Amino acid sequence: MTKIAIIGAGPAGLGAAYILAGKADVTIFEQGKSALERKCPNLKKCVHCNKRGGLCDKLEGVGGAGANADGKFLGETLLGEREIGSNMLEYVQSRKRERELIINGMNFFQGYGVNPLSFGKDMMERAGEIEKIARINDMGYIVSRQAHVGTDKLPELIRGIEKDLSAKGVKIITGEKIETFNDHEIIGEKGSYPYDSLIVTSGRKGADWLEKVLKENNIRIDYREIDVGFRIETDAAVIKTLCDVSRDVKLSMRVPGNGDLIRTFCACPNGMVTRETYERAGFNLVNGASDSNPEKQTQNSNFALLLSIPLTHRANCNKYADAIAKTFYWAGTDQPVIQRLGELKADRRSKKEKLSEFRIKPTLEDAYFGDIGLAMPYRIVRSLLYGIEKLSVPGLMEGLNQDSTLLYAPELKRNGLRIPANEYLKVKEKVYIAGDGPGITRGIVAAAASGILAAEGILKEL
Repeated sequence: MTKIAIIGAGPAGLGAAYILAGKADVTIFEQGKSALERKCPNLKKCVHCNKRGGLCDKLEGVGGAGANADGKFLGETLLGEREIGSNMLEYVQSRKRERELIINGMNFFQGYGVNPLSFGKDMMERAGEIEKIARINDMGYIVSRQAHVGTDKLPELIRGIEKDLSAKGVKIITGEKIETFNDHEIIGEKGSYPYDSLIVTSGRKGADWLEKVLKENNIRIDYREIDVGFRIETDAAVIKTLCDVSRDVKLSMRVPGNGDLIRTFCACPNGMVTRETYERAGFNLVNGASDSNPEKQTQNSNFALLLSIPLTHRANCNKYADAIAKTFYWAGTDQPVIQRLGELKADRRSKKEKLSEFRIKPTLEDAYFGDIGLAMPYRIVRSLLYGIEKLSVPGLMEGLNQDSTLLYAPELKRNGLRIPANEYLKVKEKVYIAGDGPGITRGIVAAAASGILAAEGILKEL
């Protein structure tokens, strides 16, 4: 039977295995733990697991980093000009085909209990009203089919997929860190494994490793833009109207003059801000989460506001973003930095001893009260402040620009590499790529869709 190896048990790897199960001898290799063994000691302070040798249960393991995120599943676009979280159009060259793939990705998760929210005529009318306000203010607005599972329920959902794949004959080897691969085998810390076809689905955290092994195999790479910005935490009332229509609010705009793209990302209504620790890399990031349990929800909502950095295609955007994150660390903050918007505008640091005066209380306790402007490049800060003012117009996020709004930094999203491949994501004989790390996608559903696409390519050749 044909041996197919999949590196990475994130959504892309799981989606690929789902298609290939029963049709080939499929083995997934994952350096982290199985879904229910991933126990981050403290969601708000993801640091202890890093002390145990560099592997983080929150960021690695079956389900990928997404298995410990907010639990948003974004499907095909219902209103807007592009599919969310996908760069697959570059490869399939057809918007219809890209849309079909996103639908396939959502259908995969629906088979395991992910139920997209209904979006009827009334909702579309409300979305159309928001889109009109956005257009009047020179902004784009996208609404997609979506579902929210919740940070608390994701592990069980992923475990269900894991068990089902195992029952169908897919072998999932955890705790095996793959070092490299060649034309006929992958090489891990514990052994070497021959393959007939290989799908590489490393996540964003594995982009540096992927770059190294692709170069070792003489596969060409370029770099995508990097997104750098704040995680904004505000009173839930500020974005409630938008979130009631589309939970993950997607608004975008261009900065006058240079044309840089600003976008909202990963809204967490009534959620909390969380910390991501990258001890080996030497920096900390922020993210967001929200439970399905109403008793665990907060009075705050948070979302990322990101600026896409348009470096040349030969510039290593990942290293540039890492340098920004390390600057925060070098400035003496072994924690994410938190600052009130009013104090950033006044070039004045925030102080913890003034916390009792904050109207909006931070949900992330493990943060350093300081000055974001000391570590974030001026062009980025200036552009994001522009974005906050634009979003604050009546009908959108009115009140976002109040002094009490909290900013956490840094938040960055490595958008991965740009790797030449065919319409099935094949990069060379027997080798395919999929997921966020290779820059094919930027989200859970799209990542699974790309894994399905690569699997279809392999089946086509069997």
